[in-house]
Amino acid sequence: ASRILRVKGKVIPVTLDNVRLHAELEDGTLVSGETNIDIPKHDGRLKISRVWIEPEAEINRRAGDAIKNADLVVIGPGDLYTSLIPNLLVSGMKEALKKSRAKKVFVVNLMTKWGETAGFSASDFLASIEKYLGKGVLDYIVVNNKRPPVERARHYEKENAEFIEPGNLPAKPLPVFGDYLRGRGFVRHDPEKLAKILVSLI
Repeated sequence: ASRILRVKGKVIPVTLDNVRLHAELEDGTLVSGETNIDIPKHDGRLKISRVWIEPEAEINRRAGDAIKNADLVVIGPGDLYTSLIPNLLVSGMKEALKKSRAKKVFVVNLMTKWGETAGFSASDFLASIEKYLGKGVLDYIVVNNKRPPVERARHYEKENAEFIEPGNLPAKPLPVFGDYLRGRGFVRHDPEKLAKILVSLI
């Protein structure tokens, strides 16, 4: 992946074990497989009660070492239950993050995702992450407060996606609000704006 994408850093898998993601919805329905959770065949308004992986997996030693020696650990943005939280389900990951002296930052998405985070605020995202990571681990939470123009947000209405409001965020982790929205195109974080604020937190 590093070579294909020509990244300057390294891509290290969190685990080398073969696992499958499972979710339980608030009505008790069980959903298996990342794709079935990510692209719901069920009512996307149903909240996810919990997620887990089978079989249990161990953290890749190289990933653990990278976290241990990092200056900054950034979680997100990304699909909450199919991209971010699964990393925290791997045995040894929470411990590695807690022991690391790095600054830990959670970057909240700009828009909600049908089937995963419908109706979520930034505080809901944080509560979900801390449910699996534990409280007191994150140092900062980066939250965009710049609404996209109506014409750019219109595309997302078809996907039942909404702009993420801050909600009732606690004092810790420290909220870092700002305009992190890129100027045109899809509603995405501006990489330069985001990089600037992240580097300033080290």
